[in-house]
Amino acid sequence: MILNSLKRFLGHDDAGAVTTAALKRWRDDALDRGLTNNTFNNRLSMIRQVFAWGVKDGQLPSDPTEGLRLPKSKNAQRFPYSDEQMVQILLASRSEKAAGRRWAHWIMAFTGMRAGEVLQLSGADVRQDPATGVWYIAVNEDDEGKSVKNGQTRHVPLHPALICEGFVTFAQTVAASAPLFPDKKCDKFGRRGGRAWNYVGKWIRETVGITDERLAPDHSWRHRMEDELRAAEVPSDARNAIVGHADQSVGRVYGLRGESLARLYRELSKVQVPKGLFPEDAAPVHAVPRLVHAM
Repeated sequence: MILNSLKRFLGHDDAGAVTTAALKRWRDDALDRGLTNNTFNNRLSMIRQVFAWGVKDGQLPSDPTEGLRLPKSKNAQRFPYSDEQMVQILLASRSEKAAGRRWAHWIMAFTGMRAGEVLQLSGADVRQDPATGVWYIAVNEDDEGKSVKNGQTRHVPLHPALICEGFVTFAQTVAASAPLFPDKKCDKFGRRGGRAWNYVGKWIRETVGITDERLAPDHSWRHRMEDELRAAEVPSDARNAIVGHADQSVGRVYGLRGESLARLYRELSKVQVPKGLFPEDAAPVHAVPRLVHAM
């Protein structure tokens, strides 16, 4: 929730102690983390309702959100990564020693997760559903320093390519309470997922050498996944549940376990693996998971 995010940033929940200067710092931090003016304005509108009620009820002398609204963002068209660019990035990541750079782009490429969601993962967030055997990532705000955009907590199945590449094997070497990617340092607010662009975006530009400004180094993965899911004719409710878009028809608990999670796995597995990423005789097998007995 936006209010919880603001509370974590400010370090308190006293509405009467919130100043315009503090909200400006919150705004600047949001912009530094890649939020657009429009996204910030949407968040501002939500918290403004709280302060407006406080002023109307006589609990607050003034509204500290006054004057913070930003001009509307210009609509800059962002492109998804092509097959060739995807292969170029993921092959380059195989040479990386740091866990975050080794795995972050693979996870984004085959799940559509946001960069901040990926980089804040802990060992406990990579799990296997006991009823179906499906491996998945739990996108959550359960631990201090974690955040999920729009509160869209969800379970994202692992695409067969991620399992074939060895991600589960890697994750099982990490203690449940430990960060999955300790090489990504926390920002000044204690968030490992904060300032994700500085970690994944610069690497794309400077190391891999993809400099096309029409590509957003982290967000172009989401554009690609959304395109791939549509091309595979995955229904909109499953698409939204996978990538974490708000959808009133899905609800926030869809796909968390059992058959609904297995369904998301089947739908996500329809996304094809580009040629050149794996040797032809070692390509991932797209298969429905076999039912396993719960322990």
